[in-house]
Amino acid sequence: MKLKISNNEKNIELDGVIRKIKSKFFVEIEVPDNIKLDLIIKNIQGYYNSIGNVTLLNNKNIVVKSSKYNSSITIYEYEVGYVIEGHIDEDTILFNTMTIYFKELDYFFVEDTYKINLEKMSEEFTITQKYKSEDLLSNEKISIKYNRTAGISHDEAGHILFLNPAKILLKFNEPMKLPQLFEEITKIEACFGFIIGRKMNLIEVNLCDSAGVHHELVLRFQKDYNEILLNEIHVVDLNSKQLLKDVLTQYYSNSRIAASINMFYEYIYNDLDDILEFTSLVNTLELILTDKKYNDDIKKYTLENNEELKENNEKMRKIFECISKEQCKFITSFYRFENVELRDKIKFIFYNKFKLQQNEKSEEYISKIIKTRNYYVHGGEKNKILNGVNMVSTKFLLRNMLYILIVEICSNESNITVDSYRMMIPIIYNEIIKNIDKEKEK
Repeated sequence: MKLKISNNEKNIELDGVIRKIKSKFFVEIEVPDNIKLDLIIKNIQGYYNSIGNVTLLNNKNIVVKSSKYNSSITIYEYEVGYVIEGHIDEDTILFNTMTIYFKELDYFFVEDTYKINLEKMSEEFTITQKYKSEDLLSNEKISIKYNRTAGISHDEAGHILFLNPAKILLKFNEPMKLPQLFEEITKIEACFGFIIGRKMNLIEVNLCDSAGVHHELVLRFQKDYNEILLNEIHVVDLNSKQLLKDVLTQYYSNSRIAASINMFYEYIYNDLDDILEFTSLVNTLELILTDKKYNDDIKKYTLENNEELKENNEKMRKIFECISKEQCKFITSFYRFENVELRDKIKFIFYNKFKLQQNEKSEEYISKIIKTRNYYVHGGEKNKILNGVNMVSTKFLLRNMLYILIVEICSNESNITVDSYRMMIPIIYNEIIKNIDKEKEK
């Protein structure tokens, strides 16, 4: 098969083959001795049986080997970044709409909008469906809705599959270039993953360009429908859809919410190590607490409850009475009267926001959280930090708290996930406090 390759800013044609292994595409190219291919090839155009004409983009060389059949030929193998239907130039093509399908969406949008006529199954197979479409977000830049339509497909073995996918449709008021669409896919994945409470599995992406031509897009992390088993996923209630709409509205208008949800989804639902997840949770908690919903309350709580800060403030006020205004101004560049530290923020969350029990053990626990975070972020002595068991439990505790703090900024709605997280907070907390006490006894 002939491949058109953009190499070193020149277009050349070489023989090659495009292969797919599970969700990844690869291309092998036969290269004569007088040609050397780039490590990264931006654009390769060819043909793949199940799709047709395709463009392979962001291709990275992984193997260079000699041909078994021709000593003057070298085989270059590339791992493909993503595949788009049609022969395109990604720098010039623009897109107006994008449809995304994650398998988890079928378990979120649970409306039963189709019927199968069972009485005539021996004679005919009939599906009747009321077309379901609903707006989720609309602003000056983008509109997002979901569509659900029943249909029939076939697997690779030829078996008939009845599908009723819930797909997300994005319309852009200003046409977008292809690289920008990846950001939009990431945003949708993060928002829905946050609400549903699990890692999302991308199944399908379809695009429509400004000329009205439709393109299938296959990404490296895209999955086959039948590979994914969804166990123990919550069946959502009616509040969940309004909660989703509220979260989308805040996500696309509030940079702090967007950053917090992105971090939450990235570190919680991608199976990263406990230490990175723990430190990221603490950092994201600090970020979300700067929101106006919490910021003033934290300052007030700190000034009322931090005795050391009260004493220091009083000392500084007495010093200010004895010096000039210019000297006062200089000193205030080093000392803040409303200085809220991480310890104060955690106390506010524990004792004020979630009404958890405050005692000597809880104060020791908060100190361990701070020392653990400081040790893994800044280094130093590994002294009096959380042990492995309490680290994992603390991670779950902070995750539940963070989820609720984000939701409360976005919406007054609740759902099964929100309620279960809220219910689990005191249970996890009390168990950790018991473990802290057992550590002291050893």
